[in-house]
Amino acid sequence: MTETSISAPDPLLYDVRLPIQHTFYPMGFPVKLYTNSEQIHQAALEAWGQDELTFPGEAIQLRFAVEAGKETGRPPARLPRGQGNLYSAIHSADNYAIADFSRGFAYGWFTPAMICDRWYFRYHFLEALAYAVLSVRYLAPIHAACVGLREAGLLLCGPSGAGKTSLAYACARRGWEYISDDGSYLVRKSQDARLIVGRPHHIRFRESARTLFAELAARESCRRANGKMDIEISSAEAGIKLVSSQIRAAAVVFLNRDGESSPRLRPFSKDRARELLNQTVCVGDESVRQAQRDSIDRFLEVPVLQLTYSGLEDGERSLRSYLEDKV
Repeated sequence: MTETSISAPDPLLYDVRLPIQHTFYPMGFPVKLYTNSEQIHQAALEAWGQDELTFPGEAIQLRFAVEAGKETGRPPARLPRGQGNLYSAIHSADNYAIADFSRGFAYGWFTPAMICDRWYFRYHFLEALAYAVLSVRYLAPIHAACVGLREAGLLLCGPSGAGKTSLAYACARRGWEYISDDGSYLVRKSQDARLIVGRPHHIRFRESARTLFAELAARESCRRANGKMDIEISSAEAGIKLVSSQIRAAAVVFLNRDGESSPRLRPFSKDRARELLNQTVCVGDESVRQAQRDSIDRFLEVPVLQLTYSGLEDGERSLRSYLEDKV
C-alpha cells in the first residue's frame, strides 16, 4: 500500500517562506524584518543599518513578501488610510501593506516592479509602516528638524518652505549635531519629557534646495505620495560629521523665512505652538492620539521662540548665539 502525502491548504499564503530575517533598530527601537526579497533586505540596511538598540523591548514585526503579479509597472502612490488599530497603504491589488497597531505587526505583498526603486519602496512602505507602528506604541511625532549644540537640542518647526531641513543642514555643516530633517519624535514613556529621537543617517531635501547647495545638483529625486519631489542623501555623503539619534531639547523654534529681515528671535505663543504641533497627531485610535497630545503638552514647558530670518548663515548664527547664552 502506497502512502500519499497530503499538504494542508494555504490559499491565503499564511505559510509563505520568508527566509531572510534581520532585526533593525530605527530610532533605537527593535524592528524584526521577515522577507523573501534581498532587495527589501538591502532597503532596510540602507535605511537602518547604522542604528543601534537604545530602547529594549518586544520587537515589532514587518513581514514583506515579493511575488510576481500581473502588474509590470509601478502603480501611482496613494495616501494611506486608517481606522481604529488598523492602517493600510494600498497602491494597487498587488502592492499593499497592512498594519495592526495593537499587535505591533505589519505585512505586505509587492511586485518586483515596486521594489526595484529602493528609495521609493522605503519611503512609501518600509519606513512608513515601521514609523507608524513605532509612533503608536512609543512616540509622538513632531513635524520638525532637530539639531544640537553642546548636547542642547533645538527643534526647527514651520510650514512647508520655511527652511527646516535647509537650516538644519546649514547648522550641521558648521559643527552642530544633526538629529533629524523634518521628522522628529518625542519618546512618550521616557521620564524626560524633552527627549527627542530622530533619523540622523539620511537627510531629505525639497528640489528647491538645489539652488542653495551645489552638491545636490546632480542628485535624483523621488515623488512622494503628496506629489512633491524629494532628494535623499546620506549624512556621510553630505559631509555631516556629527550625528546623534537622540538629544534633549532646549527650545522649540518656529521659522519665518521672509527673505528680507535681519535675523531676530522672539517669544512665540505656546497655545499657537500646541495647535501647530498637534497637526501631526493623526495616526492611531483616539486614546493613542490623546497620549501623543499629552506628551506634546508636557514637552511645551521648554521655551518656544520664533526666528525671523532671510539667509541660512544669519539664521545659524542667531541660533548659535541663543544656545551659547543658555548652555
